[in-house]
Amino acid sequence: MRRFRFVVWAMAAVSAMQAGVVRLKTRTFNAVPAAPDGMAVPLRRAGTVRSHFLLQYQGNRRPEKLRQLEQTGAIVTGAVPDGVVMVAADDDFTMPGPGWIWVGRMQPRDKISPLLQSGVDQRTFVVEFHSDVTLDDARTLVEEAGLDLQSHPDLLPHQLLVSGPYERIEELAGWDDVAYVFPASADLVQGTRVQACAGALTSDGAMAQYAAVGSGWPVSGSGQIDLSYVFSSLTTKLPASTTQSEIIRALSEWTKYAPINFSEGADSRRARTINILFASGSHGDAYPFDGPGKVLAHTFYPAPPNPESLAGDMHLDEDENWQIGANIDLYAVALHEAGHALGLGHSDNPGAVMYPYYRLGAMLSDDDIAAIRSLYGSRDTQGRGAPAQPDLSLIISQPATGSSTTTSEAVSLAGTAVNAVGEVKVEWKTDYAYAGSVSGHPDWSVPVVPLRVGSNLVTLTASDSLGRSAAQSITIVRQQPATNPSSPAPPSPPSWPSVPQTPSTPSTPSTPAPKPAPGSDSTPPQLRISNPAATIISTSFATITVQGSAADASGIRSVNWQNSTGASGQASGTNSWTATVPVELGTNTVTITAVDAAGNSSWRSLTVVRR
Repeated sequence: MRRFRFVVWAMAAVSAMQAGVVRLKTRTFNAVPAAPDGMAVPLRRAGTVRSHFLLQYQGNRRPEKLRQLEQTGAIVTGAVPDGVVMVAADDDFTMPGPGWIWVGRMQPRDKISPLLQSGVDQRTFVVEFHSDVTLDDARTLVEEAGLDLQSHPDLLPHQLLVSGPYERIEELAGWDDVAYVFPASADLVQGTRVQACAGALTSDGAMAQYAAVGSGWPVSGSGQIDLSYVFSSLTTKLPASTTQSEIIRALSEWTKYAPINFSEGADSRRARTINILFASGSHGDAYPFDGPGKVLAHTFYPAPPNPESLAGDMHLDEDENWQIGANIDLYAVALHEAGHALGLGHSDNPGAVMYPYYRLGAMLSDDDIAAIRSLYGSRDTQGRGAPAQPDLSLIISQPATGSSTTTSEAVSLAGTAVNAVGEVKVEWKTDYAYAGSVSGHPDWSVPVVPLRVGSNLVTLTASDSLGRSAAQSITIVRQQPATNPSSPAPPSPPSWPSVPQTPSTPSTPSTPAPKPAPGSDSTPPQLRISNPAATIISTSFATITVQGSAADASGIRSVNWQNSTGASGQASGTNSWTATVPVELGTNTVTITAVDAAGNSSWRSLTVVRR
């Protein structure tokens, strides 16, 4: 095998320049031109005579430099902040010319997520290979390392799901073909369908999983980030007002934790403006959409490195079946893509919204909040100074791990709201629409959380008297008992009051529909909110009227409402229902839940801001 060779002029030019910082998740280091990193390490690789190099360039003339690189036959396989690219090139590759200031290799330790190196108990992993490596070669390396291949329908290209001891992962990371290894989520392990994101886009390529967070948008002298958004085109699958309100809600969620301000803009070409559009197929950039069920959206990283004409822009595939409160959920996708628009890459933490595989019900985790604050500071600070109060954080102590397995129809949760001030309220909800809340001391407990058979994502949000909030999620897998493969559906959430139903019309039956035999109906009811039409509304009244419809083959048992402020009740009617909900000053999250005769449920929510 030939070693990497420098040409004389390149070494002289490099030694005269000052290299910058290379930001990987495992380490951040100053590139030293006179001592290229890892170039003398013998390589192990499969099926190719090409090697993988980190290259750093100087200045902003990116298109010209990338053309120089292409002329050498090198292929860009990933991007890292601050002018660093990963390339696949021949062993005798030389740097393309002036302006390229550093070259090095990733060390095996750089290819293993810090979450795995911290000693976390993990036996299933996502292994990412460089994009020029064939999957046949990748599978061969995994098998030769003594690891087992797992399958999942939603894996990204060049990623494999593998299981086995951590020691085998360390061995696998020694191969040049491997780009990165990070923890697999419970959804991937259980085979649950998820949405996959290939990463934030830059003018150098897609941001790599092994790349650390860059610098984001420039911060003003006041420590604020002021951005605009423009809707250039909307989907035809949803009402325009609903589409806009869901995306604005996703953008606003990030502003709760960092000094970021969004306002509606008038010109998508203006600086610091996020252009939001729905499009099909080729739509003017280098990343055409591929039709329903595959790539849902892509978002461009801030400026720099992207030019202002693209920086932060969010593109969504019009061919997808966009929905609210069901897959494909617009809010869940927009929440993830908004993180990219603000400068975040992908997290290795399976509980984070910015994990590359996510699904309905995702909420910002402590990992997401810490990442956005690492760029811009906290919302309650001036600039990047220390907060006046320690940040509120939420710890789940029961169950004791990030995922749990049980055969019970329900579980109890307990934990602590750290640094809470005053009374604490903890709201919980599952991705199957069960929800509730408890209030009181920082040490909290939820006695009953109903579970459906399979994977259940439970999200908890704690808030204190200062208005601060923190969220945390846990995945609980309910398995069928070996002696009873047809377990009945779990009971209705215990927080709903038992209120006699008032028929809305004479034709509404006064007695509930008969409940099917256990296990005979597992289909949740259909639920629709017809009034109000938007999911975010503003009012000056003390109550709001919510109306809609519900339907199910086994009949609707009840339609219930619950406000995040603590009020709850039962709507009038079932198939056609009306609920009068009291709202308090400020932000109210109203959740409507329909329960059928078999105990299945569906939910929809809206945000009401009372002035």
